[in-house]
Amino acid sequence: MSNILLEELRNLVSHARSIEVVSDSFTGNRKLKVDGHIIPIQWTAEFEEIVESYHRTKLSIIQSLAEKIEKELIKAKAEGLKPKYIIHKADGTPVDDSAEYFVLRLDKNGEPNHVHACLAALAVYTNEIRYFLPQLAKELEEKYDLNRVPIFNTLSPRLTA
Repeated sequence: MSNILLEELRNLVSHARSIEVVSDSFTGNRKLKVDGHIIPIQWTAEFEEIVESYHRTKLSIIQSLAEKIEKELIKAKAEGLKPKYIIHKADGTPVDDSAEYFVLRLDKNGEPNHVHACLAALAVYTNEIRYFLPQLAKELEEKYDLNRVPIFNTLSPRLTA
């Protein structure tokens, strides 16, 4: 395999979100699947090293992130307004470094007074967004049954400017 092709493969793999080694069901030959696409090359020892390097790098990143999360969780055990969660967007895009987030627990498995307070806060938020994010407000009301939250029924309709 040429050095140019090896460098191209290293570059492709280094930017991949996922790679896996799969076997061709007909021939039994190993193939590489990068971000869901099969790469049509003949498997070699050099390529084996590229794949192993990818996995070592990803493992190192995961371990580093796990250590960071563990340190943040240790800090979060104190009561009060302190960083307790690390926020990431579901699609992988970074959050705004200057943004601040406050997390509410919305399931019913927590301490009852805390659960009620979180649902009441969500009810107020839902009331505030009703006129400019009506679909989200509707979905929140339905999913969390906000009509049963006592504060929800006392909120007055928000007037728009």
